[in-house]
Amino acid sequence: MKAACKMVKYYLSQYKFLCIAATNETEIAQAQALLDWLRKNLQPGDGFATDRVLQFGPVAARRSKALDRQLAVLMQYGWVHELPAGTKIDGKKRRKAFRLSPKA
Repeated sequence: MKAACKMVKYYLSQYKFLCIAATNETEIAQAQALLDWLRKNLQPGDGFATDRVLQFGPVAARRSKALDRQLAVLMQYGWVHELPAGTKIDGKKRRKAFRLSPKA
C-alpha cells in the first residue's frame, strides 16, 4: 500500500507538471531542457553549483535570472532541492548549491 501511494503521488506530480506546461510552455520547456541536461551530466542525488550550469548548461540557462526561474520550477516539482549556503561542491563552499533529486 505504501509503494502504491508513492506511485500515485509521483504520477499526480507529473500530471500537475504537464497541466502547468500546457499553460506556460516556454518556461516549462526551458526547465525541462535544464532537467534533461542535469540528468545527462549528473547522477541522481548529486550536488551541483550554479556556476557549472551557467558555464556549460543549456543556452536558455546561461543567464542568472533565467536559471533562477528554471530552478524554481524544478524545485516546485521536486526535481531539484536547494542545499544550505556554504555547502561544499567540487571542494569549494558555495552560496547557491542544489541537489538533483534521487527520483530523477
